[in-house]
Amino acid sequence: MIRVERLTKHFGDFTAVNDVSFEINEGETFALLRPNGSGKTTTLKCLVGLIAPSAGRVTVCGNDLRQNPREAKKLMSYLPQRVSFPDSLTAREALEFYCHLRKIPVSRIDETLHGSRFNFNGGADKPVGKFSGGMIRRPGLAVACLPDAPILVLDEPTVSLDPEGAIRFREFLATLKRDGKTIVFSSHALADVEQLADRVAILVGGKLAAVESILVINIRNRWTLIFAVTFGALVLAISYFGLVTAGAVGFQGFARTSASLLNLVLYVVPLVALTMGTLSFTSEKSLNEMLFSQPVTRTEILLGKLAGLFGSILTATLLGFGAGGIVIAARAGTAGALRYPILALFALLLALVFLSLSSLVAALCRRQTKAFGVALFVWFFYVLFYDLLVIGATFLLRERAANHFIFVSLFGNPVDMTRVGALLALDGKEVFGAAGAALLRSLGGETASIALLVAVLGIWIVVPFFFSQRSLKRQDI
Repeated sequence: MIRVERLTKHFGDFTAVNDVSFEINEGETFALLRPNGSGKTTTLKCLVGLIAPSAGRVTVCGNDLRQNPREAKKLMSYLPQRVSFPDSLTAREALEFYCHLRKIPVSRIDETLHGSRFNFNGGADKPVGKFSGGMIRRPGLAVACLPDAPILVLDEPTVSLDPEGAIRFREFLATLKRDGKTIVFSSHALADVEQLADRVAILVGGKLAAVESILVINIRNRWTLIFAVTFGALVLAISYFGLVTAGAVGFQGFARTSASLLNLVLYVVPLVALTMGTLSFTSEKSLNEMLFSQPVTRTEILLGKLAGLFGSILTATLLGFGAGGIVIAARAGTAGALRYPILALFALLLALVFLSLSSLVAALCRRQTKAFGVALFVWFFYVLFYDLLVIGATFLLRERAANHFIFVSLFGNPVDMTRVGALLALDGKEVFGAAGAALLRSLGGETASIALLVAVLGIWIVVPFFFSQRSLKRQDI
C-alpha cells in the first residue's frame, strides 16, 4: 500500500534520513521507533508530502507522491508532532474548518468525537487558546480522524496526553485497526509500539537499523536472549561433555542429558527469575507513576508484570531447550525424548515460584539496590544454605525425629521439591536423597508424590504473590 524506496533527505550538510526503504501493507499498523533526532519525523513528513526528499521515492497505492501528490494525499490523514490552532477559534470551529477544507460533512464532527472517545470536558465550544498543552492535542487528534481516509499517519500521537486521554486514544486506534485501516505512527514509547504495532521500523541516526515484527522485538529482549543462550549452551555442553570424567566425549541421549541437566537448572533458573523479577518490579519511579496512574488495580498491574516475565522465561526456555533438543535428536537419536519436556516443565514451575518471591522482595524493599541484594540472599539461602541447615539439624535430633524433620523440611524449599519431583518423573529415585525416600514411603507411590509436590509448589507461587499485592496496596508510589 505504501512503498518507500531509498528515501534520503539532506538539510545542508546534515543528512536527516539516509537511504531508507520499507513497505507498509494494507491494514497494517506500522511504527517508527527510536529516540528524538533519529529521523522519524522527517520520514513521516516525506511520507505525506510536507518535505520533498533529496533522493528516493514514495508511492501510496501506486500514486507517486511527487508526480501525483493530490491523489496520494486524498488517501491519507496526518497528525503532526506539534499541533496549533488560532487561539480565537473554538475546538468545534477548528474541526468545522477542516471539514470544509476536505469537503467532509460537518456531521462527522460529532461522529468522530463520539467514536474516538475524545473528552473535551465540556470545552468543545471554548477557544483553544485557553486549552492546556494536553488538551490542545485532542482537537488535533480529532482533525486527523475526521476524514474516512484508508491511511492514518501520526507523529507521536500520545505525546502531551494525560493518562486517560492516551488510553482512550489507544482504544480508538485499536478500533480503527480492527476496521482495516492502515496506521503509520512514530513513537519513542515502547508501550505504544507493543500495544498497537504489527511491525516496527527502528531508525538510528537517520538509517534504518531493522524492520521487525513485534514478536521478534519481544524475543530480542536482552533477558530473554541471555536466558535462551544460557540454556541452549548448558544443554549442548552437558550432552557433549557429560561423561568426560569417564573418558567419553560426544552427544548423549535425552535420558542422560535430562538427568545431568537438572542440577544446573536448579542453580540457574532461580537466579535468572529473581534477577528479572527484581529489576522489573522495582522499575524506575517515573515509569511506575505512569503505570499505576492508569485505571487498573495494583493487583492487575502486578499480575501483568508476572505474566510478562513468565512469558519471557517461557520463550527463552522453548528457544534454549528446543535448539539443544534438535541437536541432540540429530546426533544421538530420540530415545527418552519425553523426559526432556518434563524437565522443562519443572524448570518453568520453579521459575514461577521465584518470580513470585521476587515480587514480594520488591514490594518489601522498594529500592532496587536493596531488593537486588535481598534477592541474591534468597537465592543463596534456598540453593546452597538451606540443605546445610537441614543436615546440621538432623545431627541434633534422634533418628525418628530426624526422619520426620527431613520429610517436613522438604516442603520448605522449592528447589528441593523441584529436584525430587523431577527425579521421580525422570526415574531417578536412586539419587533423590533421604527427603525423597521419606516422601515416597509416606504416600506409597510416585504419582501421588509428584502431585503433592506440584500442589505445594503452587502454594509457593500464590502465597508470596498474595502478600506482595497486599503490601503494594498500602504503599504510596
